[in-house]
Amino acid sequence: MKKTLCFVVAALLLFSLTLTGCGNEKADPGGAEKPEVGEDTGQAEKPKEATISFWYTANEADPNDRDNNWQVENIELFTKANPHIKIEKTVIGGAGGQNFRTKLVAEAASGNLPDVFMTWTGDKLAPMVRMGAVMALDDVIAGDPALKEVVNTDNLGNCTFDSKVYALPDAMDCLGVFYNKELFEQYNLTPPKNIDDLIKVSKTFKENDIIPVALGNSVKWVTQIPYTYILTDLEPALFDTPKEELDFSTQVFKDAGKQLKEIVDAGVFMDNFNGVAPAESRAAFTEGKAAMHVQGTWQTRGVEKALGDKAGFIPFPTKSGQAEYMLKVLPKGYAVSAETKEKEAALAFLKFMFTEERQVAFAQNGVLLPTKNINLDAESIGPLYSEIVKTHGNYKGVESVQTLAPNVAVSEEVKSVIQNITTDADIDEQFNMLQEFNKENK
Repeated sequence: MKKTLCFVVAALLLFSLTLTGCGNEKADPGGAEKPEVGEDTGQAEKPKEATISFWYTANEADPNDRDNNWQVENIELFTKANPHIKIEKTVIGGAGGQNFRTKLVAEAASGNLPDVFMTWTGDKLAPMVRMGAVMALDDVIAGDPALKEVVNTDNLGNCTFDSKVYALPDAMDCLGVFYNKELFEQYNLTPPKNIDDLIKVSKTFKENDIIPVALGNSVKWVTQIPYTYILTDLEPALFDTPKEELDFSTQVFKDAGKQLKEIVDAGVFMDNFNGVAPAESRAAFTEGKAAMHVQGTWQTRGVEKALGDKAGFIPFPTKSGQAEYMLKVLPKGYAVSAETKEKEAALAFLKFMFTEERQVAFAQNGVLLPTKNINLDAESIGPLYSEIVKTHGNYKGVESVQTLAPNVAVSEEVKSVIQNITTDADIDEQFNMLQEFNKENK
């Protein structure tokens, strides 16, 4: 009986399979064909359409502006791959980024931050974090293997508050001196290693109607570059001092100011440098009117286009001439509003910027990347870029003197004091006043 039952079941099963697979017969009794595997039935869930706002600062008129070049391409490629997401871009330029910073802080205070935005890190990001205006990204990084692979946790210090990450830094920049190798060779000079050398080569260039050092400090922060190198040369341990214990009236700050004033009085910098814009000083250098140029490596692309392998980069010369440190900063990054209504789309765009492909594209604009595991051939980008990559690896990193300040108000005062001491302001008095301001505004 059991054998007979098994035979019947098997026969029925075989009959059923024969019907469903026979010739061009349709399995559907109603005569409608079933769709092939992978065929679009029109019933698949479409991606949710979204519009996100995106702000950054750049000089759109400058063809060498690395941020604008990169972001224009990022938006084009991202929206092409994600046609359901629209990006409303706002670029705010001017005043060395101050216009953008002012706007960003105001929008954060009123709860109107854009969905995704460029931000300065450190004490400029901190107030927006304290407001609860910025999204923490720890879970985003941990939950995305590709993003986790490229994010270098060693570079997240200025983006981290109360052990949580609020922005991803986009670039590591070195600040120092670009120099024109051809002009140095023409006058049989070598790049200066100490202040005495700097003053000597400057005298030769001035005698030949060449600006020794193009420096534009109308934005007030550029003179921090030579000052920070001098201060670090005198006492590098200062940068490990807790901010609440720091005293700007101590002698080392004043001594560093006096060394900077010595350089100014020797006529090393271009005339009226406190009234010259950074773009104007760069033009003097790239046009061959100046032998050196004090700035950051965000200008690498423009300098390299103008001078090619004639350009080099060194730390700013110090009194000892035994430079161990190079001024390195991670000033900017990208963040997401805590109030975004399009979280999925906003995070998708943020992650896109930090894919290996887009990081390589950014590096090709002359950017030193703070990310890791990026397959990059520095020499293919250009001779100056390659030299900077090699050079910066030979030095320990130190950040700008203004990062010693406990908040933005004191940071701004630091910049003003350093600008003041390059004029005829009393150096001791300036730093005593800075410390009083520091105590009152902690």
